[in-house]
Amino acid sequence: MKKNEFNKCYKYFAYMFGAIHSDDAYLIMRLYFPSLLKKDMYIDLKERYDKEPRDYQVVKTTNNKYIICQKHYCYEDLDRLFAIQGDKPYFFPSSYNDLTYYLNEDDFMDDNEELIKDFLHYLVDHLPSHMNEEEKTEKGIKIIFKLHLILHHSIDMIRIQEVVDYLEHNKVKFKTEKDINTFMKIYQQFVNNTRTISNRGYTPLELRKFNEENPGFKDFDVIEALKDSIRLGDIDLDDAIDRIKKLKAPDDEKRAVIKELETLRKEDKNDHFA
Repeated sequence: MKKNEFNKCYKYFAYMFGAIHSDDAYLIMRLYFPSLLKKDMYIDLKERYDKEPRDYQVVKTTNNKYIICQKHYCYEDLDRLFAIQGDKPYFFPSSYNDLTYYLNEDDFMDDNEELIKDFLHYLVDHLPSHMNEEEKTEKGIKIIFKLHLILHHSIDMIRIQEVVDYLEHNKVKFKTEKDINTFMKIYQQFVNNTRTISNRGYTPLELRKFNEENPGFKDFDVIEALKDSIRLGDIDLDDAIDRIKKLKAPDDEKRAVIKELETLRKEDKNDHFA
């Protein structure tokens, strides 16, 4: 991998997930770059740890591994974020080349054109009458974009009262109870379609669908990537199994994954007798 390819991946991880452990980052990057060795990634991470990158930070952990995360995070933020994320899967595009699209802050606007149009129409109708249409539209777009950034980057859940206070601070007036109910419906759609770091880049709707279609550990071919890493010697089989046993997941699902990994012992024996 080239330096700029490492950088692009790290930047995406920090933006979309908030933070990611280096071992998990390696498994994802291996899907894009199958020949990537873990030692090469760690050499690159050490260099970036020493130089302090501009768009993210590399934090060293107590076991001499790394966390790639947003620039302003402290250890307390990381602990809180990882606790909220739990064992949720990571969202990332199937192609490395598509990472650039998601690094563009406008991707939400592009993906949700009809939703944005409805939200903007509501805001324009509820901004002060002394503003002309152009001013209202410009103000409405700024409000929507700001709300999107707040929702995406917030570690903790945003309370609806905070949103209402923010809108009223920006001169949005709720005239009747019907107005509030209409806003709530629009806002809920807005939330459901916003990628958040607390969901590791998934929108709430996507995550719900993903969990229905992919129960347990069947997320993003991580098992195959993990097996490849074990075959290469980058990850120890017994360490991987111990880590899976400690995950908060149903026992039957953990047993299924461990059974899959145990097949590598048979592969190893076959190699010795070849």
